Amino acid sequence: MGVQDVSMRDIDTAHRVPRRRGREAGTYSNNANPIICKFSRRLAKDAVMSKRSEIKKVAHSSLGLSHSESPDNVNNIGIYHHLTPRLQELLYEAKKFKFSQKYKYCWAKESVIYLRETEDSRVIKLYSKEDLKNLTERLAVHED
Repeated sequence: MGVQDVSMRDIDTAHRVPRRRGREAGTYSNNANPIICKFSRRLAKDAVMSKRSEIKKVAHSSLGLSHSESPDNVNNIGIYHHLTPRLQELLYEAKKFKFSQKYKYCWAKESVIYLRETEDSRVIKLYSKEDLKNLTERLAVHED
């Protein structure tokens, strides 16, 4: 991925975790369980997160995958901030809001969900569904 100055010493722990949903239905049967990685240095984590879009450029051979395995497995690789189930649900609702209200940006970082209407508008921080509900109500008042 091109991340410089990150070594194995920067990883405190890493392990696979089972998926919460979909396993019974076989939805994820061909995909490996996600890996959670805890960094010992914030700077190392920030370096990896800043290069996460480069994951698409990683060669399947460098991951130990054969060419026949690469299309399905490598295309499903992603690096994300860990979100609790509550924040995952808030992000889902915020993305629905984004599309319905024609906002341009919606993202998660650390334990906060962010919305931004345009490149020049201010960033809105969402910590709970109540914040999203209040924003929706404010927009409804302005439309009347």
